[in-house]
Amino acid sequence: MMKRRPLFQNCRTHFGAVLTTTAAAFLLLGSITPSFAKKGGGGKPTPDPDPDPAPFSYRVTWIGDETEENNRNYFRLYDVTSDGVAVGLFYPSNLWGDAYAVICLPGGEVVDLETLLIAAGKIAPGWRVREATRITNDLLITLPVWDLNGIVHTGALKLNPDGRAVKSFALFSDPDGESAVPRDLSGDGEILIGASDIGGTPGDAGAYQTGNPATMYVWNPIAGTTVQIP
Repeated sequence: MMKRRPLFQNCRTHFGAVLTTTAAAFLLLGSITPSFAKKGGGGKPTPDPDPDPAPFSYRVTWIGDETEENNRNYFRLYDVTSDGVAVGLFYPSNLWGDAYAVICLPGGEVVDLETLLIAAGKIAPGWRVREATRITNDLLITLPVWDLNGIVHTGALKLNPDGRAVKSFALFSDPDGESAVPRDLSGDGEILIGASDIGGTPGDAGAYQTGNPATMYVWNPIAGTTVQIP
């Protein structure tokens, strides 16, 4: 049985990035810097041009506890907006069965999206939202959602501009009753979904293996359209 957890937690941010707490264990520093090849030939070498400024630089610290490798708590980051709002999941005590989807805001809050959706009446208690996989700049988020039978549905969550409340939520279920897992999200809100009979239960990590989906869909929850890819 999962322990009751707070809806909002604190985190610190660096350079508009995300997922940093006082219990930091791992540091990831990433930046983008263009590279230039030097010209060959004799004579005085031509100086390299000054590189363009990097479009962004993120410094991310993962939550964790290095003292107990198998019991540490940590985040995993999947996607981030141009404003530094990120989505991913939180693993309490390194247990996939207890993981839940989170969004981390630049102001320093980590929001539990599973609890947020249950409190808003968008999913039933007992359904699981373990991770948030993609996010657009206008805060549309894709979520795999497990029902009580272990079938995965694709959730499309639109948050209010402050990132703390549900603006809208839609759920895509495979017409044949298979699991339907979000694979990608475009900037204009189209979601690529892979559907297959992956089975399993909400606590089964193997229930999320979707490397070879039987059917692919493109779903636009805002426009209300679905196209099956041949």
